[in-house]
Amino acid sequence: MSERYTASTITDDALDALYANASKGWRRGDIWKAKAQEIEADRGRLTAELEQARAEAQRQARISDSYIATTKELLKRRTMTLRNRAETWEQYARRFYLAWKSARRRARVMSDELTRRAPLTGQYAAALARVRAVADRIEDGAPWTANHDQTAHRIRAALDGTPPCACTYGERCPNCRD
Repeated sequence: MSERYTASTITDDALDALYANASKGWRRGDIWKAKAQEIEADRGRLTAELEQARAEAQRQARISDSYIATTKELLKRRTMTLRNRAETWEQYARRFYLAWKSARRRARVMSDELTRRAPLTGQYAAALARVRAVADRIEDGAPWTANHDQTAHRIRAALDGTPPCACTYGERCPNCRD
């Protein structure tokens, strides 16, 4: 351990060494003080940068939240639009299916009716042939038609679907001629 000097026992060399040591300590203290001031300045600069980065992060988070909210709203609207379209097309499909079923039912009824009436078709054709034969006989001058004017013409007009002429011109009428 070093000895402790008093004012009466200290020598010039010891005093110089003591001053040199104190000066060295003060310089070391000044160095540490300068370093502390640099660190404090760096801390202030870093704190400012950190606050700026936090503010930017919060701003980006708000923008991101806004984009997310907008996207959710657009997706919600698009989903509703697609759902409405799907429901509309589902209704159309249901209507078309019911119309198809109804048409099948009507076709079955008509087919059954045609099948039921098919034998009558031949009977109708035979009856028409008989009527045409009678009209031919009337036109050829059958004796039982002597007092009936233009009976054959009226029968043929009825068969062909053309209305008979109601005039009194007889053979001279342009509408009554064959």
